Amino acid sequence: EIDFTAGKVSQKSKNNPTKVEEIKYILDATTTDATPEEVFIDGDGGTERMTIPLETSWLFSIDIVARSTSNSTNAWRYEGVIYNTNTGFVSFSPGGGDGIQETIFVGGVGGWDVALAADNTNDALTITVTGDPVFTVRWGIKVTILQVTE
Repeated sequence: EIDFTAGKVSQKSKNNPTKVEEIKYILDATTTDATPEEVFIDGDGGTERMTIPLETSWLFSIDIVARSTSNSTNAWRYEGVIYNTNTGFVSFSPGGGDGIQETIFVGGVGGWDVALAADNTNDALTITVTGDPVFTVRWGIKVTILQVTE
């Protein structure tokens, strides 16, 4: 079963559709200075986060490309595991540490940054981006998640 909604595509397991699912998000953001900004599913100024259901684990891959009005580009890939317990505790990589693997494909612009967080307040995986102090930066983000729920 494939489900299409704004900003999200999901495909569920045929044998266990309530337990195993692949989810994809296409996100975008714009920064106009070097202030960190959280990226939301519903875009700049939004509030919708990538929420992790209770008793669920995600294996995620996040590809990010950023391009400024000065024609500069940076690109990153993050891979890791995040989970939510049955009590709403969200954490990266069971067993300690964040366990996130980062690959920098192009990183020539200093100061641009990406931060991932396990958000316990909202039971979510959050992405925060920091742009350029002078130029506008457009951020394109593809998130792929393999979800297993107890």
